[in-house]
Amino acid sequence: MKIAPRPWNERGHADHGWLYTYHTFSFASYWSPEHESFGPLRVINEDRVAPGTGFGAHSHAEFLIWSYIVRGELEHKDSMGNLERLRRGDVQFTSAGTGIRHSEFNRNRDDEVHFLQIWAKPAVSRLAPAYTTRNFPDELKINRLCRVMESVDRHDGGDGESDPIPLHADVSMSASLLEPGVKVRHQLVADGERKVYAHVVMSGREQPKDGGAAIRIGDKVLREGDGAYVEGLKGPGEVVVESKLTLSMENFITGFPGHEHQHRAAMLKVLGKEKYDFFFDKWLEYFFTDKDAEFFASKGLNCLRIPFNYRHFEDDMNPRVLKESGFKHLDRVVDLCAKHRIYTILDMHTVPGGQHGDWHADNATNYGAFWDYKDHQDRTVWLWEQIASRYKDNTWVAGYNPINEPCDPLHWRLPAFYDRIEAAIRKIDPRHILWLDGNTFAMEWKYFDKKLPNAVYALHDYTMMGFPKGEKFTGSTEQKAKLERQFLRKAEFMYKFETPIWNGEFGPVYANPELDADHAAVNATRYDVLSTQLGIYDKYKIHWSIWLYKDIGVQGMVHTSPRSRWNRTIAPFLVRKRELQLDAWGRHPSKQVEDVVDPLVAWIDRVAPTSAQQYPTPWHTERQITRLINQIWLSTCLQDEFARLFEGMSFEDLDECARSFAFEECVQREGLNRALEEHSAVPELAADWRRPAYKPSDPQEAIGV
Repeated sequence: MKIAPRPWNERGHADHGWLYTYHTFSFASYWSPEHESFGPLRVINEDRVAPGTGFGAHSHAEFLIWSYIVRGELEHKDSMGNLERLRRGDVQFTSAGTGIRHSEFNRNRDDEVHFLQIWAKPAVSRLAPAYTTRNFPDELKINRLCRVMESVDRHDGGDGESDPIPLHADVSMSASLLEPGVKVRHQLVADGERKVYAHVVMSGREQPKDGGAAIRIGDKVLREGDGAYVEGLKGPGEVVVESKLTLSMENFITGFPGHEHQHRAAMLKVLGKEKYDFFFDKWLEYFFTDKDAEFFASKGLNCLRIPFNYRHFEDDMNPRVLKESGFKHLDRVVDLCAKHRIYTILDMHTVPGGQHGDWHADNATNYGAFWDYKDHQDRTVWLWEQIASRYKDNTWVAGYNPINEPCDPLHWRLPAFYDRIEAAIRKIDPRHILWLDGNTFAMEWKYFDKKLPNAVYALHDYTMMGFPKGEKFTGSTEQKAKLERQFLRKAEFMYKFETPIWNGEFGPVYANPELDADHAAVNATRYDVLSTQLGIYDKYKIHWSIWLYKDIGVQGMVHTSPRSRWNRTIAPFLVRKRELQLDAWGRHPSKQVEDVVDPLVAWIDRVAPTSAQQYPTPWHTERQITRLINQIWLSTCLQDEFARLFEGMSFEDLDECARSFAFEECVQREGLNRALEEHSAVPELAADWRRPAYKPSDPQEAIGV
């Protein structure tokens, strides 16, 4: 088999304003003697026609011509009296024969139409003009080849809505929508010498610099817009095509209210399936690219914790069936980090049933059902078995973080689950490190009475001095001592059993220059508390990962610009979120909320005095109440309002919103990044470092953010 790639940027190209097009073969003003045709194939044009424009009436003769609609709507009208509006999945075929006239027009006022126009030379000349349109919906193409066109010599005579369209040429055309890692096998349609041409449809006007769709044929990888001539084939035989190609969203990171699965459902309702899929894929693509990895490494940081939602890999209504598509962006980020010598820790940030009753478990209740239902635990073990099978030989994956911030009210079930999942993963992957969070948001170690082999235990070290409702940090001796005691209490188990210590999350939130007049002074104190914590970690020679890398300006090393399309779109809603305390993370005082909640809290504390001691123990009554009222119920009610901010947006608008998260569009938080860089290299830091002695535990600090 001989494969000759046809790179996207070597094709003919023209931008006429109303028409943006690429030509695989010589066409119009583009001429290439090496690319005149391929067997019967004469034209493969990838066209984008602007709103309200199109191809006026023009003539054709002899050629077999068909349009494959990728996105948008195309009006087709011809001299035989046919008039149709073609949409995604439609294929319109015209046999020009002795001659026809037709026009193709985009009547939509807002969106361009994207389609492939393909021509073939007929095996028989002087045919009577003919016209056929059939629809091939996405479900017929997902992870399989759907036959769209078939030579009359091989056609079975079927004339159903989705049967192949017959044509008088030795051509068979199939289409597929491949999820990452999926292979399909194209069976050669006839005996003897055969040729195959493959083409990868583009998602944008240029091939993405990072990510995007990709397939492998033989030893060649084709990315968006690329094609390939495949020759030296002999039937019977086959050609195998394989798709190659932070995954957990939290409300304060991107601005939506409530919980990720609710946000996605509301966006799907407003955008429709096609635009929904386009937007979220582009958002994940832009969120972390090669430039992000390069920047992260430039700060001396060599390990990135990647949080992901189990829903990317498994459906609650179809459990234990792996969704290969979930690996598309996870693989991409792991590979980008490896390129820049950054290790990755895979963090299952949400698990089936919810490991706790808070927003970052993507749990729209205050109850972590994971601990009470074995099936939730079984599914989590099964999914980690799939993940371990995929990454067991990847030396740039530093290991697996099975559950983020578990909260088991009985405490003993967490170490029991760790015993179980350690055994399951070790059967598949005995080498990678397990990174195990403590209980109660990675702060408690009750019933932990042993250490597991090849495991690192993780604490999360947030302080209320880094949040709006906490004590202001002044750098006093007492405050610094409090920060040190807080860390040592959380690390007590690691010292007792002499294990490495990893602080998997820490970091303050920052004031918003658009909303806070005193933002500069506030943020100066936040950088001070961060630097003080980093100094403590230097003293005790521990490993750490900052939370987080990127967001809309709350906490990240990098954040979207206030002038970005995304921030401008959601800015009014962010003001409402703040006033209503819809986000638990970094919430600000709000008189209208306090006027409602404070009397209710006082009443509950009076009639049920134990309310303030309910699990999770860091939460007092007020935190429990605002979780139920503001962050669950109010946030749920306002999901549709947030989604409607994107109603009516074109694909270009949605791309601009998603592109707001691209590194080159973002703002760097210099104070944070400077502190991280200063503390990123600790001399002689090693897993077996003998750390200074620690003092007995102090009372637990209440985290009520």
